[in-house]
Amino acid sequence: MDIYCYPREGINPIRSLLQFHGTFKGQLTTGLLAFDYSLSSNKAIHPGASGGIVVDRKTQRIVGVLNAIAKDGEAIASLSPFSP
Repeated sequence: MDIYCYPREGINPIRSLLQFHGTFKGQLTTGLLAFDYSLSSNKAIHPGASGGIVVDRKTQRIVGVLNAIAKDGEAIASLSPFSP
């Protein structure tokens, strides 16, 4: 999976598109899907990235929308599954 988002970075009001590579981890009890992700240019996903798209790398289709990130320092993101 690839996550594309415009996270807030410090006090700079200008945001740039970042791409993060992720791997499916499992389904949460809330129904959201969890993914481990790798840093992008040594940057983690920060608040403000919600609503970013999650794309299946193989099919190039949008499979979900970024919903939340782990708050304990882990590189885990969750998404709301998308079905056309």
